[in-house]
Amino acid sequence: MTVEARTTRYLVALTLMWGALSFQWTILINNLVPTRVLLFATEDTKGSLLGLVTLVGAVFYMLAGPIAGVLSDESRNRWGRRRPFLAVGMVANAGALLAMISAPTVTTFVCAYAAVQLSMSLGGGPYTALIPDQVPDGQRGTATGFAGFAEVLGRLSGAIVGGLMISLPGVAAALGSVLIFLPQRTRLDPMLPLVLLLIGVTLSGMFFTVVSVREDVTETGPRARRRHLLWHAFTFDVRSESNFAWLLVARGCRMLAIHTTVTFLLYYVRDYLGVADVGQANAKLGYLFAVASATTLPSAVIVGYLIDRYRHRKAWVAASSVGLAVVCLAFLLVRDFGQAMAVGALFGVCYGAYFTSDWALALSSLPTSDEAAKYVGIWGLAGTLPQVLAPGLGGVLLDGFNRMGPNLGYRVIFAGNMLYLLVGTALLAKVAEPGRCSPRAPAQRAEPGPGH
Repeated sequence: MTVEARTTRYLVALTLMWGALSFQWTILINNLVPTRVLLFATEDTKGSLLGLVTLVGAVFYMLAGPIAGVLSDESRNRWGRRRPFLAVGMVANAGALLAMISAPTVTTFVCAYAAVQLSMSLGGGPYTALIPDQVPDGQRGTATGFAGFAEVLGRLSGAIVGGLMISLPGVAAALGSVLIFLPQRTRLDPMLPLVLLLIGVTLSGMFFTVVSVREDVTETGPRARRRHLLWHAFTFDVRSESNFAWLLVARGCRMLAIHTTVTFLLYYVRDYLGVADVGQANAKLGYLFAVASATTLPSAVIVGYLIDRYRHRKAWVAASSVGLAVVCLAFLLVRDFGQAMAVGALFGVCYGAYFTSDWALALSSLPTSDEAAKYVGIWGLAGTLPQVLAPGLGGVLLDGFNRMGPNLGYRVIFAGNMLYLLVGTALLAKVAEPGRCSPRAPAQRAEPGPGH
């Protein structure tokens, strides 16, 4: 099926929800979950418990993504294949977030967090397939650049807002006195304003996407595939699609490093950089991500433009991965928060290039466009499976080696991150980049159609 070229306006509308999703992920991972874990754990067990909570949530996200993707591939809903999943997922996400801050025990907290991950996967998985659905190959670098821009804006605002709102508990007290229809436990929780903000941002982004994006309903898929839908969601022919398989393995190594780094950054600021107060540590983490995001923004967009013009997707993935390995080494060498801010700026440059090039390489390597959501979901497993492994492995290493020496655990996990990144870069040699031979001519601008 031929996909028409898209206007810049439509590409922006198509990728804006990336920002809303990134806003929630940033606050969840950086602030809400690590801070909440401290209510249920001791200093000696915080790393392991954070790893367990994150692991359980990631398992639900990992399993739901491909299933939601293949169900949306097969969907013949008159509203489209992707948008109904996004709408249902974001509404369910709102309820799960409120349940998270109402949880009185670690068990109920873990269950609520798993529900958040499940609902985010239900909505976010099919949503990401809108780019391969609706954007031609010659514009996918630009589209992923816009997605990266939105993702970084969400991360930047999430990092700043998350840290500041947790460190200003008076806001929660004032808001809780107004929202008398909520249960008392929820109204008194200091994280209520942050959760309500997350709900507002994700629901607003969902509504904008549903209204702005148009989808064509395709013909009914083969019945043979429908009979084995769940098995079909997680499988593909590895032998005939070995290029895609190697792409998954290489990405998994790199994402293991990224997830390990992000999961333990709050504790890194508290322990390694000596910011003992948890509120101040959250605020400092917000500043760190703000600086990183400021350099990620131009990097993501510029690399997207260069990819559309000159290709070289794999080269950009390799270069940015090596850059992230250097960043991990630099985090070990810093001695104060000012130096960490400088390293954060370098992280932003490398991450922006990595985000755009990694997505562009993946979208150009999908085995078939007819099942874009399924393969995007499987590709997502290469990110979520490391998310399952990283907190558990990192938490055990952090707590175990910290008992052997002051902050030794942080040195071990950052050194491991460097190894993961370099191995993932080496494995790119197994991946053949489609259309590597010649640059692609810029796509012709089409007349605006429905939804433009």
